[in-house]
Amino acid sequence: MSDGYVCSEKLSVPWLFSIFFALHLAFPFHSFGVPDHFDLTPAPQGSFGGWTKSGNHPYSIFAGSCLNLTVEAKNVDGTIDATFNGDVLIQQFSFNVSGPLTDPVVGISKASAADRLGKSSMTVTLANGVYTFGAGNSLSTQICLFRATQAPQDYNGATNRGDLALRANLPSNPNGDPAGISPDYTVWHSSPKQMLMVPPIQGYVPASVQGATGTISNQTIGVPFRIATKLTDSYWNQILKDPRTSDTVRFKTSNPTAISLNPTQGAMVDGKIDVTATAISSGVCGSSITVDAEDITANTNNGSIRAASTTIFISSCTGGIPPTQNEGFFQLSVPGQVIAGQNWSSTKMVITVKNVTIPNGSGDLQYQGQLIPLVATSPGVFIPASGNLGVAAFDFSVDDNAADPKDFPCTLGGSTDPDERCGSSSYQTYNVAEVIYVQLIASAPAALAGASAIAGPIQVFPGAASGIVASVSPSVMGPLSIAQISGFLQDQFGNGIPNETLILEVLQGSLDVGLGAVGNRISFLTTNTQGNATVNFLSGSISEDVKVRVSAQNFPAITPIDLSITVTLLGGKIVAAYPSPVKITQRPLTIEYILDDNSEVEVLITDVFGQEVWKTTYPPGSAGGASGFNVVKWDGRNGIGRTVASGVYGLHLKMTARGQTKEVKTRFGVVK
Repeated sequence: MSDGYVCSEKLSVPWLFSIFFALHLAFPFHSFGVPDHFDLTPAPQGSFGGWTKSGNHPYSIFAGSCLNLTVEAKNVDGTIDATFNGDVLIQQFSFNVSGPLTDPVVGISKASAADRLGKSSMTVTLANGVYTFGAGNSLSTQICLFRATQAPQDYNGATNRGDLALRANLPSNPNGDPAGISPDYTVWHSSPKQMLMVPPIQGYVPASVQGATGTISNQTIGVPFRIATKLTDSYWNQILKDPRTSDTVRFKTSNPTAISLNPTQGAMVDGKIDVTATAISSGVCGSSITVDAEDITANTNNGSIRAASTTIFISSCTGGIPPTQNEGFFQLSVPGQVIAGQNWSSTKMVITVKNVTIPNGSGDLQYQGQLIPLVATSPGVFIPASGNLGVAAFDFSVDDNAADPKDFPCTLGGSTDPDERCGSSSYQTYNVAEVIYVQLIASAPAALAGASAIAGPIQVFPGAASGIVASVSPSVMGPLSIAQISGFLQDQFGNGIPNETLILEVLQGSLDVGLGAVGNRISFLTTNTQGNATVNFLSGSISEDVKVRVSAQNFPAITPIDLSITVTLLGGKIVAAYPSPVKITQRPLTIEYILDDNSEVEVLITDVFGQEVWKTTYPPGSAGGASGFNVVKWDGRNGIGRTVASGVYGLHLKMTARGQTKEVKTRFGVVK
């Protein structure tokens, strides 16, 4: 007993510690206030900061939404572990194909955070086992979600499961227990707000600070490089479904003569488009250039899509060991001035492949591509030109004996060597008078596919005058009214000829051209820079048919244009008789009418009782029965040749054409 007592006394402290340690191993989460697990519970739909849910679908939230979420430390029996007071790490994860959570995904933040994008985790402090995002209806403490995974109203159809979830861990054990996972959810992208450019070799990261991360790689002269361009919302999520996803994007560069872009503009497909850039001048070597992208569909229709820009460094053009084979790079040479439709023969267009190395015996190298005319709408901004190049493609080969770096020029037209004719023996031409640039877009060799080069500007002047286009507006008018005659002097391609004289001559009628003195029958007009000339004219005071001839003073071989103008008192009526009353002993009554077709016309004048006073008939197509404007006179005599008495008379017009008869009537007065 004594020995046992002594032993017990000696082992009492270690024995108690052992029991305590064993209990700690058996029940670790209760011994020191460490919970069994965590629960993450979204606020109910319809409540403050509530999460949206539809039927059996997962929670669905628009990117940028801030919500309420409760994080609870739980005991093994599911009750709240109120003894836990400490930090908990909240991370966002995505599901992979098989379902488990993968690496953390950026796109969560507290609403009050200064920099809310680019975060995949945050730490919150639980008090008495609980922390609530947005507690007390506080907007600043809500949790915000920015990383979109679907277009609005879309879900993961294969599994009907959300794409994202939140996980809670202790900061000291971010990948182990205790842990808790929220219900899965889907985030929809919001409305289109901005463009994003992702140059080589950056990665696209939605909900990051800039939308793309990583170092932009330096580029080399002549080697095409691709820049991915996307339409995104405010948080850099690509827009997947929206009318804007097919908008036209325009690209421009800070140095358009040294950096060629392909395309210069184009329509997005599903909210994205790539542009291929090529440095074509040694003048940019060792310097940085910028490439910009603008949604011109939105921004020309009261849109608000923010443009994107990226800066890329073009490395030095010297140094290093030349490769065994180098396909080189393209340059273009074009004339500064040409005539529309005429061959570029005095100064030819030359395509040059520079710095080519092709080892002997490796086979000839084929160079192919397209030639496209462009116009500059502003410095560095190009759009397709309205005309067509006569030679729109090139195709030539370079021999495999270029042991040293060498330049290979290819001339359009004028060469007898097939290898120097760029696949065509024709000279280059262009048929629209404007200032253009020519862009080359390569399709071969494979190493240069998509590469481009640009040259210009080229002033294209109109060709020789070949015709006149003239019009009058309106062509039917009242007396003492003003209208306008327009003349256009053009070449065979429709280009206007500037600074030439058009002659307007009144051949018939009392028209006053130029609003000068009454009787001004001729006017000389100078065409403007577009080849147009206009003049206002004043009609006479009577109804009449007017003929005006437009001719080119210095080009007598060009056929003049004759214009017909009708001056009438009819207004909107079919028939009129004037003046009323007419002093019949001094002037006749004028009867005017309009015929839709050549017609047989009967003109009948009756007295106040409807008795016939005078009648005449005009055959179809004759004066008085012709389609269009007709004027006849009545001298005031009845059927037996006597002058009628003063009074009110009726005018009846019967018109017959194509088996149909139409009758109209009016009244007029007679005085002596």
